[in-house]
Amino acid sequence: PTPRYYNCTIDEVRISDVIRSSDWINQTYQMVQNQGSFVTFGSEESSTGWKNDTWTQMTGLGNWSNVTKVVNSTVGATIAWKVYANDTVDNWNISDVYSFVTVDFFELTGKVLFWENATCVSGAYVIAKVYDGLQFLGQGSDTTDSSGDYLIKIPLTLEEDKRYLANITVTKGSYQAYLKHYFRL
Repeated sequence: PTPRYYNCTIDEVRISDVIRSSDWINQTYQMVQNQGSFVTFGSEESSTGWKNDTWTQMTGLGNWSNVTKVVNSTVGATIAWKVYANDTVDNWNISDVYSFVTVDFFELTGKVLFWENATCVSGAYVIAKVYDGLQFLGQGSDTTDSSGDYLIKIPLTLEEDKRYLANITVTKGSYQAYLKHYFRL
């Protein structure tokens, strides 16, 4: 297919792999213009509807937008979103639903010291990979502070009284150290 470029202002972006009828486009437009007639809004903890809360006006080619949201931190909550867009002649597109389920964070803390003289190592890069047996569960990293301390947060929900393995790699310049740490919660 031949690419099509628009010199326009985009209020919302919608992309579809099927042809939409003029009635569908009009109803979609009316849903945005007259939300009270088409959409029921629920509270933030509810899953009864969608909440329109952000739009970014863009013009020209090669624009992008970064939207940051603080979401429900309840473990197991499903966070979902869609992206809508239209051009200056009201050609509308909508994305698929994107979603994720919130998880807990496993925190791994430690201190990096030089073996010979037990002095703190600041600026070392520490990466931890967590396994359940041979199954990789997740990883995280941090750089040690001036006291040699690090705090790695890995988005995991781990079970109590189960044995896990953390493979830890510490890199500082051309030096590397490896540690296998077995643990239970």
